[in-house]
Amino acid sequence: MIDKQGRHRRPVLARLFEQVVIRADGCWGWIGHINKYWYARFAIGGVQGQASRRAFELWRHEIPDGMQVDHLCRNRECVNPSHLEIVSPKENTLRGNTLGAMNSAKTECIRGHEFDSTQKQGKHRLCQKCQTEQKRLRRQRRRASGLPYQ
Repeated sequence: MIDKQGRHRRPVLARLFEQVVIRADGCWGWIGHINKYWYARFAIGGVQGQASRRAFELWRHEIPDGMQVDHLCRNRECVNPSHLEIVSPKENTLRGNTLGAMNSAKTECIRGHEFDSTQKQGKHRLCQKCQTEQKRLRRQRRRASGLPYQ
């Protein structure tokens, strides 16, 4: 393939496959550029992007705006389109091994009460029982201190 400047250009798929090693576990391991977060990087038309997104778009279909690629194999370097799924950012976070995902999966508060109806207090979730108990203790402290009670 010849570009507008008369230079010889290899097809995108051929360039992509030059950076792939097919592993025994089915992952297409990336041997090209890896960024500091261990995601594979690949350029098309001089524009850098995640190789997993590029592979998904080349083999499957375009990725809608605001959506992310989730590696079902949990291997960030994998570019096998059958190991990739398009999900919302929230879904991608909840599927991961992050602190936010682990906290979101909790069904009980630290005192063992169920998170049936929760409210956020700053960055923390509070179950209804703990929240009621906190309000009761706050009223009790105010009365004991002689401050006007609200």
